[in-house]
Amino acid sequence: MPALTPRSLTPRSLTRPDLQDRLDRMVAEGDMPGAQLAVLVDGAVTTVASGVLNITTGQPATTASLFQVGSIGKLWTATAAMQLVQEGVLDLDEPIRAHLPELSVGDEVTSANVTMRHLLTHTSGIEGDVFDDTGNNDDALARYVELLATLPPVHALGATWSYCNAGFGIAGLLIARQAGTTFEQAIRDRLVVPLGIERFAWNADEAILLGAAVGHVPGPDGQPVVTPTYSFPRNAAPAGLVTITAADLLAFAAAHLDDGGPLLSADLAVAMRTPQVDCPSHLADRWGLGFMIHDWDGTTVVGHGGATIGQFAELYMVPEHDVAVALLVNGSRGRSDHALLSGVLADTCGAALPPIPTPSAGTVTDPARYIGRYSRLGVDLEVALDGDDLVLTRKVHGALADIPGEESMTMPLHPTGEVGRLLARVPGRAVVHAPVILHGVDDERPAYLHMGGRAHVRSDQPT
Repeated sequence: MPALTPRSLTPRSLTRPDLQDRLDRMVAEGDMPGAQLAVLVDGAVTTVASGVLNITTGQPATTASLFQVGSIGKLWTATAAMQLVQEGVLDLDEPIRAHLPELSVGDEVTSANVTMRHLLTHTSGIEGDVFDDTGNNDDALARYVELLATLPPVHALGATWSYCNAGFGIAGLLIARQAGTTFEQAIRDRLVVPLGIERFAWNADEAILLGAAVGHVPGPDGQPVVTPTYSFPRNAAPAGLVTITAADLLAFAAAHLDDGGPLLSADLAVAMRTPQVDCPSHLADRWGLGFMIHDWDGTTVVGHGGATIGQFAELYMVPEHDVAVALLVNGSRGRSDHALLSGVLADTCGAALPPIPTPSAGTVTDPARYIGRYSRLGVDLEVALDGDDLVLTRKVHGALADIPGEESMTMPLHPTGEVGRLLARVPGRAVVHAPVILHGVDDERPAYLHMGGRAHVRSDQPT
């Protein structure tokens, strides 16, 4: 299938002027520098753009501009892995060591038994947020995977779900090793060329030639400023360095909606969006082989979100209606983008995007069950009482602390009306609450605190 050619939407959808008006309002109300929106209905795609790519230069955002889509790129990695399954080279349930015999992830049981299914479903337990820069040479990905040997796992293999960037680094190395080339070239050969995509980049050197957005984060006065770093290092390519237009991102989505199109057989394309594991996170209800899976009032929606340094992206696909929506933003997200996505999905296919979570009245019931310390690499969390109020203190350290937007803070915790699910009030953001999910075998003493999609393991001892 060639890259989709933008044209008018069908009558059951939205007009181009209406989409433009909605995006313009989102950018203005959300204080976002720029954005790009693409909508796919029955094979027809419309793209609109608004704002600027860089508030310093004032370069306008156009429908041809490239944006980083962050972790949406994991779907590209997962698709390439499933192509290896289709070719008979890879079995989803065989140990990764069958292809990477040197693999070591800090725990011998996990190292010897982790599979591609574990990696694609974020159930490996491997420490996921390793942001060390291993250089810009072709061995950057192999050197990155070597780093994992020194880090103990977050949890036992398959014990729970925890978002894992590093797992996709391992998957990417396997894909590159099988291709006999770099991961980036393997994705170009396997996905970019078959889809007919011409405007595509992996890094700043490539993106600068094509007209690309730069990231923005809130400055001291709350207004957006350009990030000092353009992107994560090269070793992050399998986890999220795809840089593309919204229209071309929907060419990828269209292939999956077409049961694989030129990329995969129908059975494997469907398998990718078939639930594999429940997800103890606000990110999704369940996880497929790469895809986030949502159940919105009986409508199944699949896709993925993405966040890089000052850029955010969202891809939603509604298979039963052959609808897909991609929103790419080069600044902080908030209520205005939620309103836009909610309206577009409702008007194109009737899908109801869940509302932004808001707390219930009162204080957290039985706070003692949650009090304690929870940790993962680079982040220490403590839930404690401040008078009658439950609060969460987040301390960030190591390489994670060097990423713009990652910071230490104390947040009040509020109830949601559901045991084990709380909301943390994020300071400095206009009425933004971050979901906090605590769970484990013992509900009276949760073993895990999930925040930002990551499992933080209880690290204090019972008294």
